[in-house]
Amino acid sequence: TQSTWGLRDSLKKMKLLHVLVASVVVALSYLTHLWVSDGHFELSLPTTGGRHATISRSVNGVAEIWAQNEEDWTFATGYMHARDRLVQIIFTRTVAQGRLCELIKDDDNLVVVDRYLRTLGLSHDAAEVVKSLSPASLSMLQRYSEGVNFYLNEGHIRPLEFVAVGLVPEPWKPEDSILTAMLAHYLGLADTQEDAERVVVDLVKHNADIQMLKSLFSPHLNTLDASTMDYIRQLKTYRKSSLPFHSDILKMVPQLKASNNWAVSPSRSQSKAALQANDPHLEVNRLPAVWYETISHLPNNDLVGAQIPGIPGMMFGRNRDVSFGLTFGFMDFVDFFIEEIKDGKVRSGDTYIPLKKQTSTLLRQHGQAETIVTYSTENGVLDLPIGWKESDVLADGFYLSKAYPNVEIASRSMDPLLKATGAKSAKDFLTIVRGLGQGLNYIAADVNGHIGYQQTGAMPKRNSNHSGLYPMIGWLKENRWNGFVDSNHHTNLYDPAEGIVCSANNDMQVGSNTTRGVILHMGSYRSDRIKKLLLSRPQLTMDDMKSIQCDQISEQAVVFMEKYRHLLPKAVAAGELGKWNGSYAVQSKEAVMFERFYTSLLAEVFGKQLFGFEDWHHVRSHTLSIAYFHMFDRILLGSTTPEEEKLWFKTESRTELVSRLFKTQLTDDLAQVPAYGHLDERQMTMKNIFFDGTLPSFLHFDVGPFSFGGSRATVSQGQMWIDHTGRTKSFAASYRYVTDLSDPVVHTVIPGGPCGRRFSKWYTTDIEMWRNCEYKTLSLTADRNVTVSEI
Repeated sequence: TQSTWGLRDSLKKMKLLHVLVASVVVALSYLTHLWVSDGHFELSLPTTGGRHATISRSVNGVAEIWAQNEEDWTFATGYMHARDRLVQIIFTRTVAQGRLCELIKDDDNLVVVDRYLRTLGLSHDAAEVVKSLSPASLSMLQRYSEGVNFYLNEGHIRPLEFVAVGLVPEPWKPEDSILTAMLAHYLGLADTQEDAERVVVDLVKHNADIQMLKSLFSPHLNTLDASTMDYIRQLKTYRKSSLPFHSDILKMVPQLKASNNWAVSPSRSQSKAALQANDPHLEVNRLPAVWYETISHLPNNDLVGAQIPGIPGMMFGRNRDVSFGLTFGFMDFVDFFIEEIKDGKVRSGDTYIPLKKQTSTLLRQHGQAETIVTYSTENGVLDLPIGWKESDVLADGFYLSKAYPNVEIASRSMDPLLKATGAKSAKDFLTIVRGLGQGLNYIAADVNGHIGYQQTGAMPKRNSNHSGLYPMIGWLKENRWNGFVDSNHHTNLYDPAEGIVCSANNDMQVGSNTTRGVILHMGSYRSDRIKKLLLSRPQLTMDDMKSIQCDQISEQAVVFMEKYRHLLPKAVAAGELGKWNGSYAVQSKEAVMFERFYTSLLAEVFGKQLFGFEDWHHVRSHTLSIAYFHMFDRILLGSTTPEEEKLWFKTESRTELVSRLFKTQLTDDLAQVPAYGHLDERQMTMKNIFFDGTLPSFLHFDVGPFSFGGSRATVSQGQMWIDHTGRTKSFAASYRYVTDLSDPVVHTVIPGGPCGRRFSKWYTTDIEMWRNCEYKTLSLTADRNVTVSEI
């Protein structure tokens, strides 16, 4: 697999020179180490009006900031993001701008990435959003930018990564923070629903069994009619996936595809105060960690929590009064429309109107500059092959256009994000974030014992007959979006009677009378398990919260075994699998046997009958299998109508198939079965996001390999798989956080450390704690964080 910056191939050719390379790396890293100094670290940054912000580190290396107001705090935050995570924020910006070939390395792999990002138009949209920001939000983004640039202008030696590619960072601007937020929300979040819709289009176009397709996505394709399917089959061009490439650049981008958060009311806690927990699940086989932690002290507020480097504000954390966190809400922001093109114009009603054209220039270090062209209709951007040029002919026929409200989402987000950290109660916090443009599930708890939930997102108003999961006819006015749903109609919950509120990417609109904006969501396995554990313990403690976050029992496996245990061969049933509790711990052999059975069952039912075995290999590493596996489980567990049962199990009944696979895939001799953690795909190596494993292991840019437990349906997640490009991917807790509102401290851990520089002592600080489900303690009270003054 091509490495993130296209360096892997060239480094492989230099295997005999590894010692020389290592020597150069060590020398440069030593200079970098001198640059940041191992001496005392306490900075007093000049801000405005003669004021200063002071920064030091806690005993755990977490940046601790003292500021006299929010603008000075934002300035200091920008400074520390640049100091500790400069490579991360600059490369993320470079990816989002589509400038890899201009600034990093010009090759055939990265130019495809650049072309794709140019078609998204993020840079153009970010500039438009900045124009619409409130004066307060614009001021905060400007102060953040000034903090980043203050660091850049201090004359530090460039990071080793920048030296390697000859990059000199350009100044940071407010639109760069907007750009970072846009990229993070689209890749891995909004495009999740898009990928599902692309699968529907592809299967219809290739004449898959429509009844099976409707059953799999039931009930969301019930209104897909023959006329629309006929148009789909006539499409001139379309893409099977939202991402037309396979690149490690996504390691740079937080993808909150699956996460947990919950809150517990005082009636269920031992301390008689509310408890709150967050663990966002992202890719974790990377260094540095995605999140950046800070502790901050302002005259009227204290804050501690996690941020996305490149963006001011706090995504998870607490102040003196409120603790909060989020999960991805799976709101459907992306729709496709079928457009008719004739003589270079697009149909609108009974007439044809000009397309809107937008161009951008893609500069290359070695190749000739390219002009990237995108065409827009009244509905969205035409879905053309990546790298479409002005000279390419747009033939008459039918095409897809994609609607995605990028500007609307981003323009709604900065005010709530920056205001929320000052909330004085859970209700106050949830009211503020309700207006956010991103589709998220927020949970909050406060010192007065209140807990609550709020759905957020710029939800499009669709035709009432449209689910959002298949293309609509674009020239019909009644099919178009009609603005956005009032955020006051989003789902919310406050002080529920059972004393807990939990979100784990499941359907939070069950029983709700609010407007549905979530079409596809994840299953309820994790939320069911969390609630089961919370309700089973009447007086919950911090230790209980931590153990739940690290729980490795799969509710999915429990459900399957309860359903089909009676079909196990006698010898197997009498053995360990017959007594298995669903644990995906690294030593489990039962988990290996269950996975063999489950994988075979999926292939027999869906690979053979709907996708075809060749495509099924790719589907197994696709969003459908990673995020929406509960849709397949509904059919495999028989939660269907009698007609659906006959549709999927024609020649062999479901129980007959399960019995056959039990016999062929399972064994009663556990000596023949490797431990779960010994499987190749369960070996994790945390690789530096720039060098991606190309440097000798003795330099310790990477950590691992080590065995890793968990699965798709455990609370801890722990998904790991090798995709069809050979790249190992992961999905697990990128940050663990728990707090008791009676005590002004939080317990946290990240899979990495505060600093992104390999030779900083803070590069891998938390990894062993994270692996062992241990936590560090961070305090909102300044004098309780013993300051270690080394960077």
